[in-house]
Amino acid sequence: MAKRSPRMWDTEETLTRKVAVTRIYGVGDIANEIVVGWECTPPQKRARYTIHVGRGRIFRTSPVEGITETVDGISIKTVNSLYEIKYLS
Repeated sequence: MAKRSPRMWDTEETLTRKVAVTRIYGVGDIANEIVVGWECTPPQKRARYTIHVGRGRIFRTSPVEGITETVDGISIKTVNSLYEIKYLS
């Protein structure tokens, strides 16, 4: 019997939690804009923080330099910006 080759639909992407991401300050877009979506993976140092915001759109930060827990969620310091992340579910 031939070995079955993996196909892209054999894998399942898991989105972890619904989040609201607010840019406190940074380079580029307007500060305090809130982006709501599903966290693809929890924030990790030296990796881009990524959320799926729907209809195939992805929001990505520059690489994360620091992660701090807050009362409402966490804040992440990236190469270019500071974000506040609130967990909605």
